[in-house]
Amino acid sequence: MLTKFAVEDGPLTLETNDLIDLHDSGWLIFRFARAEDRQQILAGGPYFVYGRPLLLKTMPDCFEFKEDDISLTPVWATLPSLPLECWHPNALGKIGSRLGTPIAMDSLTMKMERVSYARILVEVDASKKLVDHVEFILPNGVIRKQPIVYEYTPKFCSACNRTF
Repeated sequence: MLTKFAVEDGPLTLETNDLIDLHDSGWLIFRFARAEDRQQILAGGPYFVYGRPLLLKTMPDCFEFKEDDISLTPVWATLPSLPLECWHPNALGKIGSRLGTPIAMDSLTMKMERVSYARILVEVDASKKLVDHVEFILPNGVIRKQPIVYEYTPKFCSACNRTF
C-alpha cells in the first residue's frame, strides 16, 4: 500500500504492507518498511491532528502498553545562532543530553543547510520544567550560554498523568 504523509518538504510517499495498528490502550503503532522512512517522519514534525499534537517516538524494546509512561514525550528544540563549530553530531548529542534523551536532528541541521539555528528532537519528561538554556565551553575557551527554544511545549496534567 502507498501512503502519503504531509511533511515539511512536501508529501512523502512510503511503501509498506501494514502501516498503522491500534492497541487497546490507545497507542497507535506505525510500521515502516525502511528505517530511513521512520527517521524521515521523526525528523519532519511536529505533526498535529485536529489542532492537537501527534507525539511520535520510536517504540523501545519490550514496550509495555500502559498510560503511565505518557509523561515522556519527544519535542523539537531549536538552538538559535549556534556557532558552526558546534554543529557536529557528537556536540549536538551532548547538548541534547542536557535537555533529555536525544533522538534525532532534522535533515537541514545534518546537512548544515540552514545555519541560523540547529534543530534536534529530544525526549523530555513533560512533568518537569523544560531546560531553557545550556552552558558549555566553545573550542576557543569562551563560555557559551545557549538559549533553547521549543517548537511545542507539552502540557502535563499531574492529576491524570497525561501529556496534552
